[in-house]
Amino acid sequence: MKIGYRDVWKLKAYRWNLIAGMIGRLGDSIDMIGFSWMMYGLTKSTLYTAIVFGVNMLPTIILQPFAGAMIERISKKKIIVLCDSARFVLTTFVLFLYMCDMLNPVFLLFVTFLNNLFEAFRMPAGTCFLADTLPQDMYEQGVSLNQSTSRTCELIGTGLAGVIIAGVGVKGTLFCDLLAFLICALMISRIHLTESNVADNVPIKQHIKSTMIQMKEGLHYMMRKRVVLIIAITASLLNVGLVPLNSFEAAYVQGALNGSAILLSGLSVSISCGGIIGAFLYPYLHEKISNKWMLLSIGVILGGYNIILAALPYVENRMWIWIGLLGSSLLLGITLGCGNVLASSSFMMHVEKEYLARASAIFSAVACALMPVVSFVVGAISKITDILPIFFVFGIIFILLFIYMFRIKEMDEI
Repeated sequence: MKIGYRDVWKLKAYRWNLIAGMIGRLGDSIDMIGFSWMMYGLTKSTLYTAIVFGVNMLPTIILQPFAGAMIERISKKKIIVLCDSARFVLTTFVLFLYMCDMLNPVFLLFVTFLNNLFEAFRMPAGTCFLADTLPQDMYEQGVSLNQSTSRTCELIGTGLAGVIIAGVGVKGTLFCDLLAFLICALMISRIHLTESNVADNVPIKQHIKSTMIQMKEGLHYMMRKRVVLIIAITASLLNVGLVPLNSFEAAYVQGALNGSAILLSGLSVSISCGGIIGAFLYPYLHEKISNKWMLLSIGVILGGYNIILAALPYVENRMWIWIGLLGSSLLLGITLGCGNVLASSSFMMHVEKEYLARASAIFSAVACALMPVVSFVVGAISKITDILPIFFVFGIIFILLFIYMFRIKEMDEI
């Protein structure tokens, strides 16, 4: 019997988790544009925005492997609710300081680091909780629907962000984010299901010892399962390809293109819209195209996108700049949407359920490992040269790199 999206939607726990995730993603995407605009407005420095992006990735890399092992035998629902509640409090504090005109870049960096610290615990908990809401034969459809609805909310949020900033300012985006965190925490707390790998009344000392053993086992597991390691390394390279855009997005739109928050929203909307299409298309594309060929295509398109970004400021016609930016961003979004579902579903298919939380934490750490280093490097380079050559060089490197990776034998197993 063929399983469709309607079948996974009928699962009550999955459905409520999906809706909560959609609300959280909506708030995050609105705040993402507002934060980027606010940070560049405070500093006017490409180096500082690159440093902020790099520092924000450190909790994922340093703490998430430990976090995944630590939460292995703890209720994932409690972890998610706690993390979302803490992020609600932090965002409320930032909004208060912003409205009192007391925000400064250093303090904002500290707060966003804390936000990402909580996210480092939430991500492996969320991965495991999602798996608990689904039978194994529905993983691919469940992950695909989760990714596509997340992208839909991202599309709506990024589209609204420019309008909100123009209407009420950055404080409006911060309010939407804190409200989303609160609603998400309340909804997840109301979901009832039997969680896997949860142990009651474990002494603290025993739990710490168990955590270290589980993390060690998770590392050995990742090294032993070479296909999972290859997926993580490939995800790391794809993330690195997005570093120039993530680091310089506001500077690129405001500086290189002389655009407004509306254009920044348009760029994000195009990527999000493409992500929706890509996430929905993946199960059908997977029937005709192997994951190896799909990953090669994603890498080449990502490289080409960076080259287009480098070339667009030299186009004289403003209309063609908009068409080129939004069109290429849409194509990038489609490929990234496919890539996200590919990596998530392939990872879940290759990892046994009892290793899922600790392996997903290590996977995320590996996938993000190079991002801070590359972000610091491109930030430093941006002090001595324009950001456009950085986009161009990245594009050339990634096209050549993924053509080379096509020859790796383990790529056939993904």
